Amino acid sequence: MKISGISIWRIFSYFIIYSVIGFIIEFFYALILYGVIESRQSFLYGPFSAIYGMGAVLMICTLNRFKYKGHRLFLGGVLVRKRY
Repeated sequence: MKISGISIWRIFSYFIIYSVIGFIIEFFYALILYGVIESRQSFLYGPFSAIYGMGAVLMICTLNRFKYKGHRLFLGGVLVRKRY
């Protein structure tokens, strides 16, 4: 089964990877900026932040059709970023 030409397992992998990366970046950002250790994990157990995973998956699935068109991919990314 595929969504926008990407397999479900690859989408799930993207979700996990970007959820963990987002959690780590947010953790260190709060540590450096505020000097406190705070847990900003979401409804998932473990070091995951689902909002970053969902945002990455949404961007990957939306912009996948422009994969081989560099200028259109750039403009699509700008438009998606501009709206949110």
